[in-house]
Formats: sequence, structure tokens, C-alpha cells
Amino acid sequence: MTSKQDDIRPPWTSGSPVPVNPSASVAGADWAIDRYQQLGICKSPGNRLQQARELLAQFAGTNAPLDSEDEALLHRIVESTQTCFEHYLIARSTGTRFGKLSFEMVRKLEESLTGAEVADEEVNSPGRDTQFELFVRAFLVMGGVPVWIAEPDLRFRYNGREVGLAAKRVKGPRKLRRRFNDAVDQIERTGHSGFVAVNADLLVRNLGSEGDAAELGARFQERLEALKRIDEEFGSHSLVVGRLVFGTDAIWHLEKGKPKLELRSFRQYYVYAKSDEEAKAADRFFPPLRARIDERMQQL
Repeated sequence: MTSKQDDIRPPWTSGSPVPVNPSASVAGADWAIDRYQQLGICKSPGNRLQQARELLAQFAGTNAPLDSEDEALLHRIVESTQTCFEHYLIARSTGTRFGKLSFEMVRKLEESLTGAEVADEEVNSPGRDTQFELFVRAFLVMGGVPVWIAEPDLRFRYNGREVGLAAKRVKGPRKLRRRFNDAVDQIERTGHSGFVAVNADLLVRNLGSEGDAAELGARFQERLEALKRIDEEFGSHSLVVGRLVFGTDAIWHLEKGKPKLELRSFRQYYVYAKSDEEAKAADRFFPPLRARIDERMQQL
């Protein structure tokens, strides 16, 4: 993290690999389903997590044929793998105080299980929007950061002070600015400072498999060039502390043998530091946070 005057954005970093073995994904889904049951979360029959689990179970621990020509099926497998993985992290990060979850947490968990099997089939995606919000919460929890549900979406402790976080999913490049504006509006309505968290999965699909994390991150950055303009506009905003951006790219290797799926995740934390002191505060918070998250991910 650097001062705004330096205008040096931190590089995109690659997160821990997302499990793409069908058996591992099914096991993660089963763990999440059991955990939600213990927490009293009402899951409708055929909810999105259950659908994802059942699809992947067809390919778990078997030699079930996978037709590499069936692009729709490959896409369903990608979506299902990510649904299982993210809900596993969400479930692992969800504990209770005084023996039960808050009403708002229960509502959000139940909503996060709704929606179509594939995001492209939805005009609006409240279930996936809430899933992303809880996914960001899970990352903060894994990093040892106190976080709770409150307006704008979440609130957490940042260097000893309370800040908000507005989480937004982006469905296309043209909607990035609009969704960012929506998040800023949410922050402004609270009257308190906060971060904007953006899920950019649908912007970074098919980055390609060539190159290291830095090269892939550069291609990711090209697709998110609008972020630089957003940074320039909101960098001096009195209430916007900075932004967090998460993206996951799905890569199918179809050259020979059974198709193999690889998921690569990218993330970037950028603080709109108005002074050297704020830049130093960002350096104290985010690198240790990232290290703690990576360590926890290796333990899962």
C-alpha cells in the first residue's frame, strides 16, 4: 500500500488454489450442509448448494465420462465447484454467540442458497449477491478480523476503528462503474467510512492458462481498466477508504485425456490513502491479513 501521491497500485495476488477435484467439492458441500443443519438454517429442497453437490457427485470417485464437447456441462461444473467451495468457506467461518445465530445472519445464509444453478440464467441474483457478501465475511474471519453484519453490508475492525463494507457482484464491464456507484451510495447513507468490495468473476473468465500470477494478473488488470478511472474519481472521497476486488478464472484443459478443470483466484486490496500515515496503516493491516488467510487456506 502506498500514499495516493505515489499512485502505485499493489499487484494482483493469486490466492490459494480452489479445490477442483469433484470428490473434494462434494465433501466440502456435505460439510457445509451438515453445518447449516446444526445452525438451524432452513434449506429448501433442491437448493443451489444441493444441486451443485448432486451434479459433481456424478463425477466423484468414478470414471464417469465427461464430454469435452458439451460446453454447457463444463460451465455447470465450474459454477457448481465454486458454489460448493464458497459455501464451505462460509460455513467454516460461521459460528454462534450465546448458542444461536442472529436473525439477520440466518436470513442471509438462507438467501445465499437460492438462485439458478448457473448465474447466466438469472436476470437478478440476490442469492449469489448475498453469497459474495458472506464470502468476503469469511475471508475477514479467516484473517482474524472482527466482522459483523450491519449497514452498508458488513462492518469490521480496521486498525482499531470500525469501518463499513459494501459488497457488489459485477456481471459485465459496463456495469462495473454502476455497481461501484451503488456501493458508494450505500456507504454515504451510513454516514461512516467504508470499503467497496467487488466480485469480478464474470469479468475475468477465460484469461488463459499461459503465464505466472503476475502475467495473469496483468491480463486481469486489462479487463478492469475502468478501476483506474474509478480510483482517480473516488480516491479523495471523504468516506471511501478503499476497495477490495476478488476474481476467479476457470480454465479447462482439454488437450488430452479426461478434461481437467483449474480455478485460479485473484485479489487486490487498495486503500485510498490521503496521507503517508494512512498508507502506513494500510501496510500494517493488509499484508498480515493476506498472510493469515493464506495460512488458513492451506489448513482447510
